[in-house]
Amino acid sequence: QGFEVVLPQAIEIDGIRARLGGLEADLQEVLVGEDGSLVRWAELGTTRQGPRAVFNYAPLAVSNILKENLWEKFPSVIFTSATLTVKKSYDYIRERLGLDRTFKVKELQYESPFNYQQRVLLGIATDLPDPAEHGFQAKIIPAIGESLLASRGRGLVLFTSFYLLNATAAALGEDLTAQGITLLCQGDMPRHRLLEKFQADTNSVLMATASFWEGVDVPGESLSNLILTRLPFNVPDEPVFQARMEEMRSQGKNPFYSFQIPQAVLRFKQGFGRLIRNKQDKGVVLVLDKRVATRGYGRWFLESLPPCPIRSGPAREVLAWQREFLQSTSPQRED
Repeated sequence: QGFEVVLPQAIEIDGIRARLGGLEADLQEVLVGEDGSLVRWAELGTTRQGPRAVFNYAPLAVSNILKENLWEKFPSVIFTSATLTVKKSYDYIRERLGLDRTFKVKELQYESPFNYQQRVLLGIATDLPDPAEHGFQAKIIPAIGESLLASRGRGLVLFTSFYLLNATAAALGEDLTAQGITLLCQGDMPRHRLLEKFQADTNSVLMATASFWEGVDVPGESLSNLILTRLPFNVPDEPVFQARMEEMRSQGKNPFYSFQIPQAVLRFKQGFGRLIRNKQDKGVVLVLDKRVATRGYGRWFLESLPPCPIRSGPAREVLAWQREFLQSTSPQRED
C-alpha cells in the first residue's frame, strides 16, 4: 500500500522537475544565450496580481529549421496557396523557406476559377491624406461611412490598428444603426460568433484587424463591399521584425524592398481574397491608402492581384463608381 501511495507522488515530482528543467533552459537561453540565430526580448506589464514579465525567444529565420525537419526528411513536399507569390514571382517565399537553387523546385501557377474581370471592381481613393499625415483618420472615416451606406451594410472593413478601428466604430455606429445596419466589431465576441452573425445578417458590417485579413470565408450576399483602410505593413517596433531588418542591413540588403514590401503584399493579397469566395460572388474592393497608386512600390501590390478593373481618383468619384457597380444587374450564374 505504501508503494501505491508513493508512486503517484514520485511521478508528479518527476514531472515538476522536468518542467522546471525546461523553464531553466528557456530562461538561460533568453538571458545569456549566445545563439545568434535567435531573437530575445522581454515584455513588461502589470496585472491584478502585480508586475508581470514575459521573456521570449524566437528563431530569426525558419529556413534551417525547415531544412533539418522537412526538406531533408521527405522526398517531396507540396505547397499550395493563393498567396505564395509577389508580382507573380516565388523568389521571396523561396528565400524565406530556405529553398535556394540547390533544391529542385517546380513552380506552377494556375488561373483562378473566378471571373474577377466581371465580378470585382477595385477602387482606389487618391485624394485622401497619406496614412502618416495629419488628418488621415478624419478623412477616411466619412468615406468608410458613405461606402457602407451605399452597400447597405454587407461590408468587411479591415484595419491595421485597433485604435483606428475603435475610432471608426465610435464615429459611425449611430448612423449605421439608424439605417438598420448592424455593426459588429472584433473584440465584441469570439471570432467564430462574429463571423456567424456577419454571415447570417446581410445588413451587417464587420470591422476587424490582424487575423481577419486571412482565413475569413463569407460567401454570398453578406459580403459585397471590402474596405482596406491602409496597406498592411508590419509594426516597425516588433522585436522579430526589427531583428530581421537589422540582419538584412548587415548583409547589404534594403529591408524595405527585400522584406517589408513583400510581407505587406502577401497580407494585402490575403485581404483582397476575402471578397470572392465562389463563382457567384460579386463586389467592390475599396482601398483608402493612396500609396498603392501614388508610390512607386504601389505596383508591387497591384501586379500581385488577379486581373480586375481598377478605378482610381478622388474619393467622391470612386464611391460613385462603387454605387454604380453594386447597383448594376448581377450577371447570370456561371457554370
